[in-house]
Amino acid sequence: MARLSVLSIIVGSYYKRAQKKGTVISITETITQPSRTSTEPMNICVEEAQALIELVTRFETLQQNKDGVGALRLFTLPQEKQDIQDYAFLSGEDEGVYARLYNNGQTNYNTISYAIMNAPAINLGDFCTVAISEQRSSYGGPANPQYLPAVNLRFDLVLTRQNGVWKIERYESTDTRIRKTKYAGFLMSF
Repeated sequence: MARLSVLSIIVGSYYKRAQKKGTVISITETITQPSRTSTEPMNICVEEAQALIELVTRFETLQQNKDGVGALRLFTLPQEKQDIQDYAFLSGEDEGVYARLYNNGQTNYNTISYAIMNAPAINLGDFCTVAISEQRSSYGGPANPQYLPAVNLRFDLVLTRQNGVWKIERYESTDTRIRKTKYAGFLMSF
């Protein structure tokens, strides 16, 4: 009987970060990957977990810093008509203005904190999904010009690798009332 080589248990570590008024809270969680034989297919999301968590952390840090240009750069290019229109709106390209992301009534919110809810999981095809929870405070608008009390929202970041670099394919709300578009996590449109 041929002897199968068995990979040893790999212990990866990733961190969740949350910032509030300059305070950084670090939480370390250990992910234990099960042993597998060389005949089992590779799960790219498990193999690349550290890189995926780093991408999510970079994205959430850009959100906390309200860096719309930086956050949008982490995404793959939009392909669908609605996604192209949404990107043009968020980036300001439709009117030749600075990025509207975090700078207008619809997307003016503060990400107070976030938590990575699970290790990257395989999705259809070569996509990996990471569930995140964000605590957001939205701006009340002209009638109520202040940030409202923060609420907890859940999102899925769908990630893909392009030319060897991990990118965000979709930022989706888990609220079933929110439209399912590439940038739904920003726009939160019904």
